[in-house]
Amino acid sequence: MTTNTQKTGLAPRMREWMRGRARPFTGRMLCDGLEIEEWEERDKVYDALKDFLKRGEIAHHISQGKRRQKNEPNRYRYNHAWRKAAKGTLRAKILKAIYISNGFAASGIERLSGATRNHTEKVIRKLREAGYLAVVGRRPCASGVENLYHIQDRTKFRTEAM
Repeated sequence: MTTNTQKTGLAPRMREWMRGRARPFTGRMLCDGLEIEEWEERDKVYDALKDFLKRGEIAHHISQGKRRQKNEPNRYRYNHAWRKAAKGTLRAKILKAIYISNGFAASGIERLSGATRNHTEKVIRKLREAGYLAVVGRRPCASGVENLYHIQDRTKFRTEAM
């Protein structure tokens, strides 16, 4: 979503209505429940339903033993187990990999955390500038030479950086 996209409050209203439903619903039932009459607004609801489907927040409802007829509308069911994706988990993995390593290089942290080389080096650079890490040596690698780092104060690193 771009920063200039105007928020209309439609998604929270849809989410609240869908959570309250025990039975499957159609797009038309949703529009009627939200008291949306204009066709342009109904189109926005149907577009938002596609986004909810992509995220897994709702799912297509399939009746047991019945096949959907040609002109029958799609039925949906809200997924109450759905949760928003956690943000910032990669940085936490990098910090934990640094914490458990005594002396380390960026390539080792990259392997432990699963992050890309650029992301790992960016986090290490910021920690080094903040005074949490110190360069203790260098070692040869495939691309030349890489720095070896060490945490200066482990308790301070754990309480402030992690």
